[in-house]
Amino acid sequence: MQVLCEYYATLTRKREPRVAHAEAWDAVSALLAWRPQATDETVLQRGRAVEQRYRLNWWDCLIVAAAQLQGCALLLSEDLQDRAVYGGVTVRSPFTLSVDEPAASYVATPPAPGGHPRRGRPPRRHATSAVPPR
Repeated sequence: MQVLCEYYATLTRKREPRVAHAEAWDAVSALLAWRPQATDETVLQRGRAVEQRYRLNWWDCLIVAAAQLQGCALLLSEDLQDRAVYGGVTVRSPFTLSVDEPAASYVATPPAPGGHPRRGRPPRRHATSAVPPR
């Protein structure tokens, strides 16, 4: 949803010549058929995990989080590093991606339960005492 919002704003405010609001809305409305991920609490929680793990811009974290939650293997973005992989989502620049690339090279991997694994060593587990309590 965030990308569609940005797309609409760019078409109607930032692009020269500006696109009429009705025409821009028709373009956005057509893309709703792809059923984009709504920005909800789940996306925000995953976005925070992405931010902690990869140290990306917050708005990019939300886009990566939405892609992860929808099981996307490929994310087209000119803002993120081309060929970077974030939790099973591979980023490609739409300006360098070739239509000749085999789709099989992008395979969605299910995200780890509870988001991303923490960095560093796993916590130590303390051995339990074999001596019965008195």
